[in-house]
Amino acid sequence: MEKKKSINYENFSFEENLLKLEQIVSMMEKQDVSLDEAIKLYEEGLNLSIYLNNILSKYEGKIKILDKNFEEGKYSEKDLEEELKKEIELEQLKDEEEERLENQNTIKSRKNDNGKVSNKKSMKIKSDKEDEENKIKEDYLGDEKKKIKEDSLENEKNGSLIDKDIEKEKDEQLFS
Repeated sequence: MEKKKSINYENFSFEENLLKLEQIVSMMEKQDVSLDEAIKLYEEGLNLSIYLNNILSKYEGKIKILDKNFEEGKYSEKDLEEELKKEIELEQLKDEEEERLENQNTIKSRKNDNGKVSNKKSMKIKSDKEDEENKIKEDYLGDEKKKIKEDSLENEKNGSLIDKDIEKEKDEQLFS
């Protein structure tokens, strides 16, 4: 059974990961990519996209808080820079601690399960993929409902025009 390579995106900078995502997209756009390779690239690209989106979301929230505090006069620019540095350092420490605990849990799980590793990360990735698929389905269904409604309104409009044409013909027959 082939073991799957686990890529640890945290070992790379945001920019390096973004470049990797762009490379994946470029490789998928080639016409000579096999279906199996395209699926692998899609899966890796989706995981990387989720990871990058999570990073952006974290920093977006931090920036909003910092901006609000700055607007309220709670911080000077120097205070903002120092606060941001502290927040980033704290976040890095939290990430390192989570990774350390995750590695410990993986080792314990392997010892306890005699090779049956319960991998929380793969479950989270699966859950994230399902969420993404559900969002795509909801967007698609929303678009379909909108199209059906527009078609229905168009049919009603066309139907009323046809009814008017029929009434006009009846009137012409009566008066001729």
